[in-house]
Amino acid sequence: MNTAVDSRWIGMHGIGRYASEILQNIPYNHEIDYGGKSMDAIDPLKLKYFLQSKSCKLFYSPGPNGPVGFSGKTAITVHDLMFLEVPGEVSHLKKLYFNNITKNICKKADVVFTVSAYSKERIEQWLGRRDIVVAHNGVSKEFFPNMKKNTDKKSAPFFLYVGNRRKHKNFNGLLKAFSIFSNDSGCLNENYELHITGCNNRQLNDILKNLNIENNVKFLGDSLSKECLADSYRNAFALLIPSFYEGFGMPALEAMACGTPVIASNSTALCEIVNDAGLLIDPYDVYSISDAMNTIVSDDELHKILIKKGIKRASKYSWHTSSLIIRDALSEIGWPTKKYI
Repeated sequence: MNTAVDSRWIGMHGIGRYASEILQNIPYNHEIDYGGKSMDAIDPLKLKYFLQSKSCKLFYSPGPNGPVGFSGKTAITVHDLMFLEVPGEVSHLKKLYFNNITKNICKKADVVFTVSAYSKERIEQWLGRRDIVVAHNGVSKEFFPNMKKNTDKKSAPFFLYVGNRRKHKNFNGLLKAFSIFSNDSGCLNENYELHITGCNNRQLNDILKNLNIENNVKFLGDSLSKECLADSYRNAFALLIPSFYEGFGMPALEAMACGTPVIASNSTALCEIVNDAGLLIDPYDVYSISDAMNTIVSDDELHKILIKKGIKRASKYSWHTSSLIIRDALSEIGWPTKKYI
């Protein structure tokens, strides 16, 4: 039976990482090869005609897209409902598309996957169905504490932030919290740095100057390989992920796997993923974030405990297990389980 997967989602981060890891373990005949973006307005029709041209009867997407008017069976992945639940994240037109076209595609899908119990609950309410399958994100082989940390005594200890700077990431709150922490006259916190993925710009640099932390913030660039990112995790004193909203929170999982303590939000999926293996904070209170930073800096024993708990917690998540969950669900709708030659 002809099968097709949407490999256009493959990339370095987020859904792209999920797609890359999962599709390695899914047998299929065809990849979507006509280009274009998976979430374009006309893509559901283009996808339908492509599948028909290849005589495909089964379609799987590691992202939230699928064909319309397709007579075969489909399996779709909705990672979260950020587009709908976080104000100002996307345009009104994109929100309409997601809440109508995408919603109808998902309602008609034979299987809908997601990545966390939190997202499962939200998506089931949104779609009015109770059969969403959870297949978590996993930990890639690069993200384990199997390499020596940087022992250069001249290097300043640093907190790490991994992610973009969209509103739901609470990036401004992160900077304000680090400023409070760094400028605490009663401590020696000025020795700590904040390392941030991505690049600096004039507007951001002005913010750093106003917060009096311009000399304590370092930028890691936009194109970190998994190996370099893993090194940053391993050498960080702790990861900061104070997001208002996360459907999963991959950096938290990767940091824990690398033996780095995590300070994370006590809301959405982050408290599920981190659980008691990190320090949970109120993302709407910058003093909650800075207090957690002070706590972990001043308590060596707690820092060691969180390292051990984090490694144990991260070991519960694997791409192999998630791939098996997906393959089992796909086999229920007729997807062949053996690799094609």
